[in-house]
Amino acid sequence: MFLNIFAACDFIASHHPDGIKPGMSSDLVQQNLGSPDDIFPDELLSKNGENFAEIWVYSQQPMGKTCYMIHFENGVVRYVEQVLDNFHFKKILPGLSQEDVVKILGKPASQTTFENLNEKVLEWHISGDTPFDEYYFDVHFDLNTQLVKKTSQRMVGKN
Repeated sequence: MFLNIFAACDFIASHHPDGIKPGMSSDLVQQNLGSPDDIFPDELLSKNGENFAEIWVYSQQPMGKTCYMIHFENGVVRYVEQVLDNFHFKKILPGLSQEDVVKILGKPASQTTFENLNEKVLEWHISGDTPFDEYYFDVHFDLNTQLVKKTSQRMVGKN
């Protein structure tokens, strides 16, 4: 059991971009953090194809409560953001696809299908108000359309 705890702490520490600053090269970022969990094109920084811009995703899900996205332009860090926050949760609107949601929040901690409700729920482990409880952000997808129906947050008390 202690090995699992230490392994989780090591994983979280190795995926925390504290030392990543604007102006750093992508090679240096990869040297410090390892390979990203995912890479997406960054449409906001790509100006009509003039710039090569992408987002590297470093998620601490399912054990951690953060997901960092590092935005690069022409191989250089522009900025780093932690996306599991209310600012980004508000971007998850009915009608978005699962791909769109993952591009905003990173990979979820879990995914569950509820046939009786005709929905699939993606769930992210998030920071909450107290350290004594567990908090989650859920995105509910309609099984027929595969689009967001709604979002919700929940708290599970620790005993």
